[in-house]
Amino acid sequence: MTGQARTVGKAWATGQMRKGGDDIVLDEKTISLNYIKKLELPGSDSGIRFMFRKEERSKEADQKETVLCCYIWPEPYGFAATDPARISSRDFPLTEEGKKEAVDWINEQHCKNGF
Repeated sequence: MTGQARTVGKAWATGQMRKGGDDIVLDEKTISLNYIKKLELPGSDSGIRFMFRKEERSKEADQKETVLCCYIWPEPYGFAATDPARISSRDFPLTEEGKKEAVDWINEQHCKNGF
């Protein structure tokens, strides 16, 4: 198990991923942008599964943009075994601010969709 996966697991086990009841699934402080730049980071909590992944998008004919792509889907299955129609995704800038926006989006979707 990698260091970041242990960190997220420890944060979940100690309740650091929840603040103020069930409104917040994930705290941005438990997610390392440097880790995501190297490997995808999956996780789950309270019926929602999520994954952070660095991806490249075509910006113009010869240009590519690197983004932080965030995926969410309902439990119980992993990403590969889930019907693509049940997976939602959104791109964010690959920056600390983009990471914060992605975490906020996950928390918002959790409350809104009742995972």
